Amino acid sequence: MRLSKWLITSALALNTTYFATASADEVWQTPIGNVIYADEINEYAVLHFPTMREDVFGIAYIKDLAGNYDNRDQTFEGYWVEPISGASTVCDVGIVDETGDTYHSWGRLKMVFTETAFPSGWVALRGECFDEPNDALAGKPIIGPIEIQETKLETQ
Repeated sequence: MRLSKWLITSALALNTTYFATASADEVWQTPIGNVIYADEINEYAVLHFPTMREDVFGIAYIKDLAGNYDNRDQTFEGYWVEPISGASTVCDVGIVDETGDTYHSWGRLKMVFTETAFPSGWVALRGECFDEPNDALAGKPIIGPIEIQETKLETQ
């Protein structure tokens, strides 16, 4: 499956990255807004999700999900990060994500898919900082052509 091509414009002075309109291979509808399968870095699938601030996305890194579209019958684990401006919590200790950026709003993540192969819904459990994941979110796949409107992903 072809991954989406993202056009990135760096605004270093604002420490912000903008994502232009693009097609997404997988998008899920959730109560907090759409979650987007945005990229893959090594063994991690990179998902973007809405934060408490409009048009500011957080990032979920799901280990062993990258390139896995047909064998999703396990619990996937990973972590999430959010810019402080969109954060629901701030941890005492920061972490460095897969791209080398440091975040102080982060936590552990577990994800289980409802079907073995794409397209599939999922249930994710999220914990804050070092806490055990226990805050649930369900995602329902959106099928068909999808255009993602301009959003911004802030780094810290």
